Amino acid sequence: GIVPPPELERTIKRCLEKRPDERYQSAVDLGHTLREISSISAPRPIRLKARRRRVGLWLSVGAIALVAAAVALSGLLTRRGTEPRPVRRYSIILPPEAPLAPSSFVDPQPPLALSPDGRWLVYVARTKTSTRLMRRRLDGLEVEPINFAEGGVSSPFFSPDGRWVGFRRHGGGPEKILLTGQYPPRPVRDPVESGGFFGASWQDDGTIVFGGGNPPGIYRVPEGGGAGEPVVLVDREARERGMAFPEPLPGGRGMLFTRYGHFGQFGRLLSVMDFSTADLSETALRDVPYGHYASSGHVVFPNGDRLWAGAFDIDSLTFTGELADVSEPGMGVDGREPHEWAFSQGGTLVYAPMATEQHPYRSLVVVDRNGREEQLDFPPLTDFDRARLSPDNRHVAAGVMNQQFSWNVWINDLETGADVDITSVPDNDGHPMWTPDGGRIVFSSTRDGFGGLYWKPANMGGDVERLTEMEPGLFPIAYSWAADGTTLFFWHWGPPDGADLWTLHVDDDPPRLERVFEDEGPTWHPAISPDKRWLAYVSSGMIQVSPYPAMNRFWPVSPEGGTFPMWHPDGGSIFFLDPEGRLMEAEVRTDPTFSVGRAQLVLEGPFESFDVAAGGDRFLAVKIDRGEPITELVVVENWFEELKRKAPPG
Repeated sequence: GIVPPPELERTIKRCLEKRPDERYQSAVDLGHTLREISSISAPRPIRLKARRRRVGLWLSVGAIALVAAAVALSGLLTRRGTEPRPVRRYSIILPPEAPLAPSSFVDPQPPLALSPDGRWLVYVARTKTSTRLMRRRLDGLEVEPINFAEGGVSSPFFSPDGRWVGFRRHGGGPEKILLTGQYPPRPVRDPVESGGFFGASWQDDGTIVFGGGNPPGIYRVPEGGGAGEPVVLVDREARERGMAFPEPLPGGRGMLFTRYGHFGQFGRLLSVMDFSTADLSETALRDVPYGHYASSGHVVFPNGDRLWAGAFDIDSLTFTGELADVSEPGMGVDGREPHEWAFSQGGTLVYAPMATEQHPYRSLVVVDRNGREEQLDFPPLTDFDRARLSPDNRHVAAGVMNQQFSWNVWINDLETGADVDITSVPDNDGHPMWTPDGGRIVFSSTRDGFGGLYWKPANMGGDVERLTEMEPGLFPIAYSWAADGTTLFFWHWGPPDGADLWTLHVDDDPPRLERVFEDEGPTWHPAISPDKRWLAYVSSGMIQVSPYPAMNRFWPVSPEGGTFPMWHPDGGSIFFLDPEGRLMEAEVRTDPTFSVGRAQLVLEGPFESFDVAAGGDRFLAVKIDRGEPITELVVVENWFEELKRKAPPG
């Protein structure tokens, strides 16, 4: 006989559940599920003629059988009536040692997720040194860690059957782990190949769709792991820079996703891809970071400090009513967008009511060994990468993200307080550092389509010059200079070799590239000693030192982990940040042989990054205020009833 697909079997079993609250709550809910099942098929990539896009299509299968099933199963629901279900609210208290880790403007991916049946909550907990995934049954009391899901994890999302949890680790590609945490997580796609991970959806057809950055676009990968396939890539001619937060819609007609480029004040556009025409639908929302489709027939999205919803027709891919404010108390404060929320397709909402003092805050400070601290009124916006001091300690350079999600290099005069944007182009320029004579700024940029190193006179006079010609996909980041100014040490991220250590010999014409060190795992932050004889770097999360250029042995500096090694100007010690963000210092001796002493605490911090001023007694640091812990979540049962009332179709 004909064997129904497993998704249809699960649907039938759910309709026959003994407990009423475990069945479908309406024929509308069932209809949406059947549309999702009908969308399952193999993808077929095509190329747009006008927009030059590649799009994978989901084709309907078994339509007649599913319609027959819908007719038969809908009879099981006719006795339930159409009365609205009561909306109920209650609080969940999280353990004080595992509070919720909040999102940010730069990384707005929600830190919590609900299983499709609404029974399980998974959230990202902030630990003393990092993050980890926690789980809780909504009808239970215990909050438990998911074994093995720790160490810089974020962005959880569930598999359709609720057995697996997908997540991101350290900005890499998707990983997955059983909700029970019985076994270590499995990578779904190599983080080097994926070029990052910006929002994901796990589909009934056994694929995971996610935003990637190599090259920027939306990708599809089998849930068991394997090669990724682009669904749609950025349109360079339209000056798009990235894509994120994909969510294929029920019925296989289209997909919600966010495009980044020159779209309104914040440079982002919530768009709808119409698979039937392989083009973008006219439906789009400016300045919206992402949207989620609810089985009540709505698209829900954050904007400003509020949560909004609009009735949405998945056949025409258009909004059919006015957009309505559907915020819950405490969702957004002080103009911050609400990202700490999630809902199940059964209609349960979970969110974190936030207060201003619970949001993390980063500031740029100058601090000495005695802890005397001066906060700088720089950079002009709060989203920036690590800052660097000029050799004369009079200026600071930093990469700053503007409200259009572009990075540019800014310089601040510490004496006058004047700021100036020295790159000011609609591309990504960041990770600046000064040449040893202070005459130029070296920075990373994607202005030519792929990553490269460039430099420009620091006094604004003169043009930008490209320093590196590397293969596509590599993104080099400058880290240290030899004292004589002839050799720049940098690392890159990207295929085919992951993160390796390189030098650029700028005294050669043209500048010559040389790979210094490669390992099985990624290595980064190469810091050359003042006498150019020793290279400190990070490998597998641990700082070590090797003789340069031999690189034939190593001495550990931070056996318990660390990052951002920086040499004292006299070469007598190495500074670094430990996993808790504390500034540490390890003494170095080279006579009669090389040795490294036990690291000692310099400053508590916590710091995100730092630079060492001339003399070695003052530091420029990005300081972190992690905010008050978030230990309360609110659960709203039958929240979709409120969506129907507040945002009815037009």
